[in-house]
Amino acid sequence: MSTLKVDNILKKTGTGTITLGQSGDTLAIPSGVTIANSGTATGFAGSTNYWNASRSSNQSISSDTETTVLWNTVNQDNNSGYATGTGKYTVPSGQAGYYMIGGGCRYADDPSGHKARFWIKATVSSSSVDIGYSEYNTSGTYETNMTMGTILLGVGDQVYCTTQHNEGGSLNFVAGWGSRWGFFGFKIN
Repeated sequence: MSTLKVDNILKKTGTGTITLGQSGDTLAIPSGVTIANSGTATGFAGSTNYWNASRSSNQSISSDTETTVLWNTVNQDNNSGYATGTGKYTVPSGQAGYYMIGGGCRYADDPSGHKARFWIKATVSSSSVDIGYSEYNTSGTYETNMTMGTILLGVGDQVYCTTQHNEGGSLNFVAGWGSRWGFFGFKIN
């Protein structure tokens, strides 16, 4: 292996593109090296996986029954992992990693003196895991349950939301104003 020691690399004439390596090569940056960017960085991916789903109509939720929320409108889903029929996002091939998952909701009917709960859950290696949880006792106003958390997910793992209340009869899980209430996630590493 040869070593090239220089202080600056410039294009031979004019301005334009300088290419390092060729297709199939790996540019190795050793530990302890800092990459300082003073220009514009292009071609570097941000989150490689993300979704956002909401409801376009109310969902009836029975009393004292933990129910999966079926977010029936997909606002964003760059890898087609969310299924409106099941309310679950399945991590697609090549997208294992740490995720930030969040959601929020409220009931359209909000009588005073009852409890409403909202969970974000995951099925990881066939086991159920709680990612986030929110609970409130209603006071006669339209209160919102919101929660979020981070989790390591593998290919094929699923994330979803559930809700439960103790009204005594069915309540409508509200359709959000646009996508204000919904279910989202994005890969952070």
